Amino acid sequence: MARLIIVLLFLAVLMGLAMGVANGVGRMAQAGRAQLARAEMGNGTMQRLSGILLLALILYVSIWGGA
Repeated sequence: MARLIIVLLFLAVLMGLAMGVANGVGRMAQAGRAQLARAEMGNGTMQRLSGILLLALILYVSIWGGA
């Protein structure tokens, strides 16, 4: 009987630790989702550079594409 109580106590502690770990992982995942939602999609400098390169490509194709 004493062994059963010790095993049940061990299982209860183990279950408590598992629930704590699962709760912590859930909180970290939720914080990561919130941070992604707040983050600006793309860097302003990279967006400007992409626009300039796109304009250069359009001009290049319009000048040399007709030849």
